[in-house]
Order: sequence, then structure tokens, then C-alpha cells
Amino acid sequence: MTPHENSPAAGTARAVEDNPARTLDQKNTNEREVDPQELCADSIKKELIDGARLADEIATAIRSFVIMPGWCADTVTLWIFHTHLFHCSDISPRLAVISPEPECGKTTLFDVIARLALKAVQLPNITTAGFFRFVDANRPTLLLDEADKFLSDNEELVGIINAGHRRGGSILRVDQEFKPQHFKYYCAVAIACIGELKDRALRTRTISIDLKRKAPDEVTFPFRSYNTPELDVLLKELVQFANENASRLMGHEPDTSGLGNRAADNWRPLYSIADLLNDDWASRARLAAASSSRRWSESTIGSELLDDIEQVLLKHVGEKVTTKELVWGLVAMEDRPWKNIGRNGAPMDSIKLASLLRPYGIHSRNIKIGNSVPKGYHRGDFDDALKRYGSKTRYLATNVENED
Repeated sequence: MTPHENSPAAGTARAVEDNPARTLDQKNTNEREVDPQELCADSIKKELIDGARLADEIATAIRSFVIMPGWCADTVTLWIFHTHLFHCSDISPRLAVISPEPECGKTTLFDVIARLALKAVQLPNITTAGFFRFVDANRPTLLLDEADKFLSDNEELVGIINAGHRRGGSILRVDQEFKPQHFKYYCAVAIACIGELKDRALRTRTISIDLKRKAPDEVTFPFRSYNTPELDVLLKELVQFANENASRLMGHEPDTSGLGNRAADNWRPLYSIADLLNDDWASRARLAAASSSRRWSESTIGSELLDDIEQVLLKHVGEKVTTKELVWGLVAMEDRPWKNIGRNGAPMDSIKLASLLRPYGIHSRNIKIGNSVPKGYHRGDFDDALKRYGSKTRYLATNVENED
């Protein structure tokens, strides 16, 4: 199949008018943020929009322009729906578009999203003040491209993006007359970067997808803003769908079983939309969440240590393990940080191990092994921490085969 046969430009061309949904409404600062009917009143069709059909078309369009697994296209599709319905949710998950190298299609994907998301604005850089003032005035969808170049060393901006993950917050500043003014910062945000996001708190508020550079034998449709009018039609249908279904989405509580607390927060808005579409999209959303959890497992150095201790104990015989044996087992692990985690790159020792385990309430003690009484641990000492912080409880543990 040629890229033209699989692209949104294929088929009968449809007339497209200038779309008011892509215009920033400077006056729209009310609590509900967005009124789809007000944005697209001139394009409402008489018949109701088939959301599942619309989602299928959007997912197909995305994959015609950018190489990505099917679950990634489904995730982006549901997130685009969310930008039109984010006022129905208390959480707006950040979408992270990750690639290992340049030229993997991040900017192209943002070009497509910008044509479909509600009041989308692409930005290669933004200041903290620019962020919260612009969001408060416009309630846009922000697409932050090349974030690896400006976001990692801007803690204040990262903090605002993190805070804007949840509805209701605001930042206080004074105007030119020294009068206090609140700026709201809740909006949908997508971030494109090379390599994983550096800030752990931001990662926990993010749904991440992977892009790959196009192989020589793979084909995509070249994106040109002037030859894809079908995307404008899809945008109008998205706005109408949101207008028709916002009330149905309010207060919907989808089944998020199998997800950790933060992951459930992130996926709940997308699950709700998928449940509203049909059973097929409800299943695809859960498959996407499972696939996303396999690509990245959020962890601190402490939770990584707990996971690796569990691996050491699986190979260990007996209910007790000495501190020395545990340290040796950790340092012997390949491609793990324990070989040089100490001062000046020294390997793990008993003091470092104790300091990392202390926040979890795990402490070494005298254990009797034969005729000796060394310092060490019982297997059960780690059970509670592993149950609460281990990788099996942070994200889905189910292995789901994803067919592209």
C-alpha cells in the first residue's frame, strides 16, 4: 500500500472552511475553559458524530504521516479527544513524545496534532511567565517541541507544568499597579524530546509514547499543511463530538484496575473517552496503557534497589541474608548502578545500602547463621516495601502482546 492510499488525503476531497476552533479566544477565561458550541457553531452537522468512526480515522491519519506502533497512535488519538474535553476532567495527563535520535517524526506528529487538538499552539521554547499568562488568557493546547533543549534546566517552568496537571491551581503575581492577580495554568500539554524526561515528578504526570526513525523500506505520507484539508474536517467533527458528549463524560469513573495511583490519574480521562466511544476502543485504551507501562517503569533509586534486592533474594537460599551477601549480589549485577553508586564512583557498601533502605523502614540487625551472628536481614523485612513500591505494584504487571 502506498502512503497516499493510507493517508487522510486519500478519497474524495471535501470542502473546508476556515475553522474558528483553531482561533485563540482571548475572552475565554471562565471556569469551564472551553465552549465547543461557541467555537464551532457554524460547522455543526445535523446528524450526531460517530465517535468510534472518528477515532479510527484519526488513528489512521496519524500513522499515515509518522512511523509508530498501533498503541501509540491510539494513545495520541485519545489524547487529542481529551484536549477537546479536558474541562470534563480534573486531570490532564501530559503527553510525552520520545525518540532516541533526531529525525524520528516528533515535529511532524506535532504538526498533525496541531491541526486536530483544540486551540493548539506549537512552541519551540517558552518562559515561565509566558506559560501561565498565555494559558490563563487562552486555555490552549500547548505543544512544546524540542523540550530537551530548554526544559531540563528550568525548574520553575517544570514546576508550573507539573502543577497544571491538575485542575484548580493558580499562580499569584502582582500587576504593574502592584495589585495581586491569579493566573490559572490548567491546560493540555504535549512535550517532544530526545531521550526520557529528566524530571521525575513530570514523568509521573506523563503518558509517554515512542517514535522510531523511518526505515528505508517504510513509507509515510509527506505532511503538508496545504494538502490535508481532511484534517480540518476531522477537527470540526471533534469539536462537535465534544459539544454533544461533554455532559455524558462528566463524573464518569472508568475501571482503572491494574494501574498504580498516578498512572490511574493519567489514564482515567482517556479511559473515560474510550469507554464512551465503544467496546473496541475501551479495549484499545487498556492495551495502550499496558504497552505504555512496559516501555517505561517510573522508579526512584530506592525502588530500583528494592527490585534488585528481590532478584538477589530469588537466587538466595534461606530466610536470612547477611549484609555482605546482599551487597555482593547487588554489585555483581550487570548494567546496574550499584558498582559505582558510592563516593567518587565507589561500589555499594553496607553504609550506602543502609542509607537507601532507611526511608522504607528497613534496618539491618544481628542474625544468627550457624555459629556466627553477622549483620543482615530477613526476607520478610522487604515484603511491605516491595508491596508498596516495587515495580509490580507501580504499574500493570500483565503481559499483553501488542499487534501493530
